[in-house]
Amino acid sequence: VDGAVPGVPRKDHCPHCLNSNLGNCGYNTFNNYDDFVDSTGVPMPWISQAVYNAGEIITVKSYLSTHKNGHMEIVACNDGA
Repeated sequence: VDGAVPGVPRKDHCPHCLNSNLGNCGYNTFNNYDDFVDSTGVPMPWISQAVYNAGEIITVKSYLSTHKNGHMEIVACNDGA
């Protein structure tokens, strides 16, 4: 795979494509985010960036730019816990 680097996920150039889902984390034409693999196809370990407790309030910062008055849904991926 061109640009493949061990331990680094594939580049994703289609952020809105994660609207589709086969399990927990979504997929697009190039990536299934339920499979934690690097850009060479080798499984990667799960590394949590944060851990939250049920009922805890979190802050999510984002930017939505759309010409169709779109909306955003935030969904947690509970895989790898």
